Amino acid sequence: PRQPPQPTDRAPIAVLPFKPLTEGAEAALLGAGLAEDLTTALARNSDLRVINAVSARMASQRAENPVAAARSLGLRYVGDGSV
Repeated sequence: PRQPPQPTDRAPIAVLPFKPLTEGAEAALLGAGLAEDLTTALARNSDLRVINAVSARMASQRAENPVAAARSLGLRYVGDGSV
């Protein structure tokens, strides 16, 4: 039988702020808010290790793309998208 993942087997993940498809502060705030809500929802799952929204947002701002943001956080997995 397959063993459940051990705490050390859980690769951490982060949700990057969603990029707005339109100009304006409202769209940017919506994208950031959705990412924070998704981060909070994922963090409720004890089987997941989730990087906090502030760290993910800062990495996203410094990096030129999601792959670079993931690398700067030492992650293999990130979620990103657009609104």
